[in-house]
Amino acid sequence: MDSKAVSPLLGFVLLLMILMTFLGIMQSSFVPIWNKQAESRHLDTVSYQISKLSESVSLAASSGNPAKVVIEAGAKYPNYYVLVSPSKASGTLSKERLIITINGTLDNENVNGNFETDAIIFRPNYLYSSATQFVYEHSAVLMLQGLAVPVSSQSSFWEDRVVLYIINATFSSMATTESLDVILNPLSYGGFSRFSGSITFECYSEETAEWWNKKLSEIYGDKVTKNGRNITVQLSNVEFSIAYLIASTSATSYEFQPELRLKNVTETNLEVYEGSTVLLVAKLLDEYWNPVRNHAVNVQDPCNGNSQIFSDEDGFVRYHFNARGECVDQTNQINFLANNASLSFNVTVLSSPSQGWIIKTLILSPTDDAYVSEKNETGNFGYEPSLIVDGQKNKRYRTFINFNLSEVIGKKILFAKLYLYASQTTGQKEIYHGIWQKEIYHGIYRVLNPWYEENITWNSHLNLNIATEPTYTAFISGKGWIWWDVTIDVQDIADGGANYGWCIKDADESGNEIFILIPNKYVEYNSREANKNNPYLEIIYID
Repeated sequence: MDSKAVSPLLGFVLLLMILMTFLGIMQSSFVPIWNKQAESRHLDTVSYQISKLSESVSLAASSGNPAKVVIEAGAKYPNYYVLVSPSKASGTLSKERLIITINGTLDNENVNGNFETDAIIFRPNYLYSSATQFVYEHSAVLMLQGLAVPVSSQSSFWEDRVVLYIINATFSSMATTESLDVILNPLSYGGFSRFSGSITFECYSEETAEWWNKKLSEIYGDKVTKNGRNITVQLSNVEFSIAYLIASTSATSYEFQPELRLKNVTETNLEVYEGSTVLLVAKLLDEYWNPVRNHAVNVQDPCNGNSQIFSDEDGFVRYHFNARGECVDQTNQINFLANNASLSFNVTVLSSPSQGWIIKTLILSPTDDAYVSEKNETGNFGYEPSLIVDGQKNKRYRTFINFNLSEVIGKKILFAKLYLYASQTTGQKEIYHGIWQKEIYHGIYRVLNPWYEENITWNSHLNLNIATEPTYTAFISGKGWIWWDVTIDVQDIADGGANYGWCIKDADESGNEIFILIPNKYVEYNSREANKNNPYLEIIYID
């Protein structure tokens, strides 16, 4: 054989063997390393995306608007040309049903019930890395790799406030290499009550239960106990709400037909004189104690005939009862009916006094008004042109106002409204690409001992005897006139009760704003020192 021909052939074979050996080493050693790096990058991406579930659930529940979270389910591997590598690894989205049990009192009503909610689980099906799971449960997203590691903060439990999110996930377990849209539709939201009792919630695993036990113990101390996958929290007089949301993977509209109940806002037993008008107010709630909006309520009125009215955006149902002549000297039952829910008002119509009587309207300006500031505990703001209310935690503002009611002492009060003009407010409005300002409610609370606008401060007002429950709560939708029904309080003053006015404060002073894009719930009203739109009290009474 010609040695000159053999030498190049052997060289080529040796070179090919070296190349194949090198490619084999690359395939067996380096491709897995590179693909693990691709999986690690995908894990970082999907961890950030799934962490948005916590924020989006809270945002949807506070705004009433749908929210969407996009999850890049599949991990994409690089193309190495001559080397063999898979193109993508899939990710699996699934759910698991969990139970929440509530036992206690809610606004002094006994509650005892179970609620079903879904944990949302995402698992990347990596080909080179160890198994990882992400779990959304009870407002937190946790990553499971032996231990539960938080990738988002929880937003359900605070020192003086609890918000439970009930999630109904409509999807089944699905694996895909494409992107997933998790769409959150809030169907019940916007309620708040005072709760005392226990909440027990089931967790996805022992690891997530251990995380919750540690986390809540930092807030509530020894009031938290763990039993397997169940965590129990003992609570006392906290602000409480439940939001119900549908979680789906497609943009679908859902009908929500809740169990309804009607709760009285004004007194259910009233006495009025012939010819007068009285306002009857109820609130329409669902089984989560949230307001039911724009729902028909039938009113059965034996004096004025039957009618139908609709609940407003806050669930309030307002009906004006006219005390007509044919209903005099008898008690008339006014029934509110909504589906299977009912509420009755008993209105006794009294005949005119034999000496005759006159209905008068009285418009009063304040004798004192001022605001106090937690940021300036010793500062006095009695002569400012504005009255400020804000519920931000540790930076609260409260307003005080009083009137001379000597003219109505001994009179029968038919109606009394306090009016303030909101000149500046964050209000209820869209503030950033679908993010809405949190709803603002201001309660008016009776003050039972003296104060004066020239010396009231934050520190001094803490010594005042102020009612713990509001006489009336108003929804602040924006600038303009805001009013509170204070008929009950003015009648008590007319009957000889103490007259030291009212304190107006945010109905939610927990101030736990979760998202930096949501501003403080700040409202500025005109005071009696303003150059226009001053406060006033309107009273309709029998002389």
